[in-house]
Amino acid sequence: MTPLFSYFLQGSLVTASFLLFYKLLLRRDTFFKWSRWYFVTAALASFLLPLVDVSALFADAASENQVIAYLPDLSFSAVTLSSDTWENFVSNLLYAGIVVMAVRLLMQMIALLELRKNKRISKQHPVKIIELNEQINPFSFFNEIYVNPHLHTEAELEEIIRHEQFHIQQKHTLDILLGEVLTIVFWFNPFAWLLKNELKQNLEFLTDKLVLETGIDAKHYQYNLLKVSGLQNNIAAANHFHFLKLKNRIIMMNKQQTHPYHAIKFLLLVPIVALLLMAFAERKTLLKNFNEVVLHDTVPPPPPPPSASAPTPTADVKVANIKQMDVTNKDGVKKVTVTLKNGKKETFDLNKEEDKKRFEQKYGKIQDPPSPPGLPTS
Repeated sequence: MTPLFSYFLQGSLVTASFLLFYKLLLRRDTFFKWSRWYFVTAALASFLLPLVDVSALFADAASENQVIAYLPDLSFSAVTLSSDTWENFVSNLLYAGIVVMAVRLLMQMIALLELRKNKRISKQHPVKIIELNEQINPFSFFNEIYVNPHLHTEAELEEIIRHEQFHIQQKHTLDILLGEVLTIVFWFNPFAWLLKNELKQNLEFLTDKLVLETGIDAKHYQYNLLKVSGLQNNIAAANHFHFLKLKNRIIMMNKQQTHPYHAIKFLLLVPIVALLLMAFAERKTLLKNFNEVVLHDTVPPPPPPPSASAPTPTADVKVANIKQMDVTNKDGVKKVTVTLKNGKKETFDLNKEEDKKRFEQKYGKIQDPPSPPGLPTS
């Protein structure tokens, strides 16, 4: 598996783990502020945990099980993989999806700029209110509130603006943009889309709670939500006054506050993250220790036969100093002439015991070349 596929697979696993943990243990609680940071952590962990390498902690144990693959070099011609292999195809598909999703977000930003063109802007420091003529759901983006004042009464406008002001004060646009980036990178992962929706819904739960704490009548506020529920949402990367299931928001507004001791459930996330890191580290360790050792020339050629004109020196001959060695055998007189690299020549009569010992002391023993094979007999 290529590093690219490994990264996307591990990031998707992190996203799925955080989402399932929230669905099973946290969804029914009213820890909206804690849940906000939980979703931010989940998105960042999806990007970063696959990049964390703790395999060094397991290196010693893994080295005992090191696997070496013996690949002989058979000197065949190289085979070039074509660019239309499935790995290249999937890689190109992943990149294409990221580009498409990024362009989609860019088009929404352009649509937002077009929406605010030639519109009346009123200021309630530090908030700007963009008065629209379109039939759209009120929303905020950074420090701007977009609303059609002709669709709402003064009392409704007050509640809407107060709601969106809390979004602005809490900087919820950053959370939503983080969720958008998550679905850009992991566009193929359904858990990423579900996590983004849960992130947005939790921001609405949190904002509804803050609005009601200001003393606004809950029933009137919920009626206002119901009234705008039929309006369309044009900008995905914005905080809409009405978002997702209205029923869930009303249930959470009327829900009794969760006892603080239930917050200990957030600590259960620590062993889950540890298990993910261990699983990723084990895979990285296995990949590092699977070393493919390519051995060239697995069957070495035989050494060349010795020349008939010279004896074969044994391993203890000081060949580093010898430039040339000539042997003559005339009338039973065997002589060796050694030419050294410094130009000096020495001649030894091997028939004389004294010369033979002196030669062997300086250059070691030599072996005579094998006698040539005899002529074939008929």
